[in-house]
Amino acid sequence: MPPKKGTFEKEVVDAVIELKREARDAKWRRMKQNKINWDLFHGRGRFEHKQEGQSTEFLPKSALAAEQITAVVKGALMNFDKWMKVEYATSFRDPIFTTHLAQGMSRFYLERANVKTIFSDGIKTGVHESLVTIKVSGVPVVVPRFISPNAKSLRRVDKHEWRLVLSVIPAEDYYPDPHAAGGTPLYEIHSMLMDKHRVVARSRTDENPDGVYDAEIAKNLRSFTEGEVEQRKASNKGEDVFHRRAQRRFPVLLDEFWGTVLDRQGNVMEHPDGFELRNVLLTIANERELIRGPQPNPRWSATSPIVSAPLLRTPSATWPKALMDSAGGLNTTINELFNLMIDGSLSAVYGIKQLKPSYLDPVTREEVSKGIPAGMTLLLNDTAPVGAKALERVDSGEVPRDVLSFFNIVSQLHAESTLSNEIRLGSLPQKQVRATEVVQSGQAISGVFDAITADFEDISVERVAEESWFDILQNVEKFPKDDLARMIGEEGVAELNSLSPKQRFARAANGFKFHGKGLRTITARIRDFQKLVQFLSVVGGNEPMMREFSLRFSMPKLLDKFMRSLEIDSEEIELDEEEIKFRQEMERIEAQARGGAQNAEAPGPGRRAEEPSQPNEQAVPEGTEAGSGGKRSMG
Repeated sequence: MPPKKGTFEKEVVDAVIELKREARDAKWRRMKQNKINWDLFHGRGRFEHKQEGQSTEFLPKSALAAEQITAVVKGALMNFDKWMKVEYATSFRDPIFTTHLAQGMSRFYLERANVKTIFSDGIKTGVHESLVTIKVSGVPVVVPRFISPNAKSLRRVDKHEWRLVLSVIPAEDYYPDPHAAGGTPLYEIHSMLMDKHRVVARSRTDENPDGVYDAEIAKNLRSFTEGEVEQRKASNKGEDVFHRRAQRRFPVLLDEFWGTVLDRQGNVMEHPDGFELRNVLLTIANERELIRGPQPNPRWSATSPIVSAPLLRTPSATWPKALMDSAGGLNTTINELFNLMIDGSLSAVYGIKQLKPSYLDPVTREEVSKGIPAGMTLLLNDTAPVGAKALERVDSGEVPRDVLSFFNIVSQLHAESTLSNEIRLGSLPQKQVRATEVVQSGQAISGVFDAITADFEDISVERVAEESWFDILQNVEKFPKDDLARMIGEEGVAELNSLSPKQRFARAANGFKFHGKGLRTITARIRDFQKLVQFLSVVGGNEPMMREFSLRFSMPKLLDKFMRSLEIDSEEIELDEEEIKFRQEMERIEAQARGGAQNAEAPGPGRRAEEPSQPNEQAVPEGTEAGSGGKRSMG
């Protein structure tokens, strides 16, 4: 039996907070390592053990490596004009929703959402936090339009449009099911701080019937005290962890829950209205108030809008290791060695001195109390013995002989741990290496990155594109005419906008497959093109093989395969309806012209067409046969 209305909300809140606590405990160790990785990225070293006067320089080895890894992975994924390809998922072909249209619409909204920058930030986050977590959502925005009714006035008209929004969720705000073990997770929780006025603005009222939050609860919310999680997030962003918000701002903690809610007996909880809380959406404010839902998943695809994937895969791990985990300790060791060399060099120059102040003049004694600068002249008093040294050096100091070679070894280990080397970082190696060794080293590292980006492309980039497509079909009321007319024409845009979102979703949601076209895909297509060229060069040079090829294979299909290998969109260069009609009209006119010419040369009534005689051939008189000498042959 479902709980009564009075206790139902409390049971839901308790269940979600319990699941959040479970997820928080599971990622505790990961959060500690993330803080170490981000501290190294922002150049924050641990120098508490240093004494005053010792060197505390920091070498940004990990930060440079993180920037390089981000650039390599993003370059292999999206540094192309057409980084995504759409194909038909079934044999059905919709007259409106073609692959050309789906690809154009998806790219239009994804690029408006700064998809390349979002993935760049996500990859950099994944390098330090192991997971790249991107949330797909959308918001209605006001787009101002200005019209001029006459030459002397200008009027503003606000137009509401839906915009796709992509956001990177940091590890501190993401609470996944730690016991999914590669299967379907029970839940995902996105925790976020939002100003109270924004929560109130998104509440459901008579003036705003599309609001999602309970208006009464939103008005009575109190400010949420920022705790350790918010301080850690600020530190990871390189900000001051002790900054305070203005007193006028009331931050509210919202826990957005996507998944299934269980009761205290381990069964799926039932809503008082009669449906199970399976695959639902709900939001809890300040960990105590149920401000939204529970409601069945409002996304028509019935999927979660959160796409999370690691850069380095660890089978069945919720929080796998990050690329910078092993590099952190080595960067700290490099800092210590570098500071040791600086301290040794300073000691070799200045050393340690002993001073006998009783030999000095009182004025000089006062001057040297704050240090002895280079080139200073010391004045001795009358009590100083002849030839006595008031200042004497007792320690020369020197840099340890093996510290430089050990520093180079640790630097090389750091580069290897970040899948890099000196050449890729823009510097020449200390030892002399051959060109073949440089090429082989680069190919080995590129092969590792190709494998990493291939996995990430399959489970993250393509899923983000697919989830974005679902949201576009569900939420866009009217597609922009000017942007789509180039792809499908004005008639196609009008026909597309005549469909309701439900009709569009039913026709096009599951009709396409989204594929990333990163560097590996382009390389594979180039290899396919080269194989086709070699094949045709062999067939074209052999007449019997060419004749057999033309009998068995389709030349138009082969042409399409060539165009796909070269990433040429055939729909962009195909004839449109007007061009087809024009060509048909021209062919009809040419056919009529040819027919008129033939009629002009044809013999008229009562006339006999003259047949041209062959060369060296005499005319044969009527009534005789050729070769008979003018006589009829006998039977």
